[in-house]
Amino acid sequence: FIETEMVVKFLSSRNFKVWSQHAAMLNKEDSYGAVITALTNVFGDKNVAIMVLLGKHSRSSSGVSKKLETALFNKWYTVDKYRTADDMVAKVLGVKRSRIHGYPREKFIWGDYSKYITNRVMNY
Repeated sequence: FIETEMVVKFLSSRNFKVWSQHAAMLNKEDSYGAVITALTNVFGDKNVAIMVLLGKHSRSSSGVSKKLETALFNKWYTVDKYRTADDMVAKVLGVKRSRIHGYPREKFIWGDYSKYITNRVMNY
């Protein structure tokens, strides 16, 4: 179980900032995409999505969390080809759409990704 306090501590730590700056220097075109790739390789998409969700609700980590969320959603949409939030919730989060209300964290991620897709399609 991922705890909010630990996520905030991780995302606002000096070590994470130094590491993410290093990863960003290696890939200047998509710096947060490089960080997301590294994090998902270690923790997996689902855990990173939950970490980003929890980090968005703390003042000390909300800025980086929102940027990481955008990079993660870009990855899901362009690389993994999850064109609907329902497709993503089943394949990444492992929850059936009909049972999403029993999983609050997954429900928030589903809602945020749904908004992201709507905005991306409308602004295309």
